[in-house]
Amino acid sequence: MSKGEPKNLIEFLDKTIEDVYKIYISEEKDKIPEFNLENNLGSIKEDMNEKGENYKIKYKKYALDLISILNEPGKIK
Repeated sequence: MSKGEPKNLIEFLDKTIEDVYKIYISEEKDKIPEFNLENNLGSIKEDMNEKGENYKIKYKKYALDLISILNEPGKIK
């Protein structure tokens, strides 16, 4: 067992919240298998809301657009 620094943990903690979120929504190989958008979408039912909108589709749309939504002028940062 190595007594060195936990390199992966240090690299992760050095990332910004935006960087971590981009990993979460990523479809690339660097995504975290247990923590990613596609994994979470698998546990969401195909329910419709009171307006007839599919919640799962709406959730994915907002998840993919969250960073740009938060960076819009006038948003609290």
